[in-house]
Amino acid sequence: CGRDVAFGSNPSALSLDGGHALATGPLGFATCLHETTYTRSAIEVGSLQPGEALCVRTDGHRLALVTIVDASEQAVSFGATVWDPPVPS
Repeated sequence: CGRDVAFGSNPSALSLDGGHALATGPLGFATCLHETTYTRSAIEVGSLQPGEALCVRTDGHRLALVTIVDASEQAVSFGATVWDPPVPS
């Protein structure tokens, strides 16, 4: 996710530039592809919980599943799986 996930001007909020949504189904590509609740609003770091999963849109038109490992006021640790956009047939 590189530059797609960052602390913005507010150090207690995480910015996900392309938009994000709480993953509400099976953790995979199809869930993120069909998610309809993407938002560009910042996420308060204090609200992040280990194990929480977010669908993220990247600035490269990819989808990512970001799973929170740990979050504190100074840092957020996460794992990410990123998928390339589907190729039109």
